Amino acid sequence: DEAGEGVVTLAAVSRALVRMFARYAQDDRVILPLLATLDQLLTHGLVHPEYCLQVIECIKTELNHSPKKDVKKLLGSIKVTCGLLGMPPEADPARPLRTTCLLFALSLLGNRFPKVRASTAQQLYTVLLTFSESFADVDDDAMDDVLAALMDRHWDSADAAAVRAKRDGL
Repeated sequence: DEAGEGVVTLAAVSRALVRMFARYAQDDRVILPLLATLDQLLTHGLVHPEYCLQVIECIKTELNHSPKKDVKKLLGSIKVTCGLLGMPPEADPARPLRTTCLLFALSLLGNRFPKVRASTAQQLYTVLLTFSESFADVDDDAMDDVLAALMDRHWDSADAAAVRAKRDGL
């Protein structure tokens, strides 16, 4: 059965990508292209849902052990995190993936680098609009408030403390 073989292959590729995170931790010449690859695979729905939570955990671990000034890695991580938020609800029935990704994205909204904050806000806004059906369980008024906050605030302001205070309102 071709469909069965495709699922097995997709799972094998996803598993291999997760293993690469562990094997090449802190090796930017591997991790940065791996983040770009994951972003492209997620864009086309080619990451097996079983491995999505492991992917976000790998990203968080990678960033926790990286220099805090690694903007390229932070920007790549934002793309993958928002891509994971686009997973269909049936792939994440208990919502641990969505919760983990949203909390991680909120932490990036408080990052000290304006470019990271602005990129996070823009991509989070886009994913919330694009995959609104995945967030059907969220109150419409609350979602409107979040979208307005993501769009209206000056996330690229030099005053990180003021931006964090605004983020905490989300």
